[in-house]
Amino acid sequence: MVLEREREYLKKIGRIDLIDKLKHTSNEDDSAGYDILSFDKKGNKKYIEVKSTTLKVPNVPNVPNVHHFFISSNEYEKAKSLKNYYIYFVFETNTKNPKISELKRPFDLPDSEIEVSPANYDVKIGLQAKG
Repeated sequence: MVLEREREYLKKIGRIDLIDKLKHTSNEDDSAGYDILSFDKKGNKKYIEVKSTTLKVPNVPNVPNVHHFFISSNEYEKAKSLKNYYIYFVFETNTKNPKISELKRPFDLPDSEIEVSPANYDVKIGLQAKG
């Protein structure tokens, strides 16, 4: 769905030349730190991480939309280091009309608007057989 949206976006902005360069990166390399490689108006690479949920888009009057999601340490590092990194939130995935909300460079937000905390630990144990 996001890949198709990016195709339509490139058509709309007159960048048909970039459509064949769109890539579902995570199908080929799940260690890239993003799911889709797209492009902006100027032809710069656009790195998109997709998060999805069956929940409805948060919409509470006078309260900013709150997005809660998990992200791997690799995705987090890429999000902080890549200039054109986006997270696309796909809501209502169990309906005929899912909704997409996009956020550019989410980890550049001021501390008052974002909270990042570790949720998992990566444990590697090398046990040697005894005797």
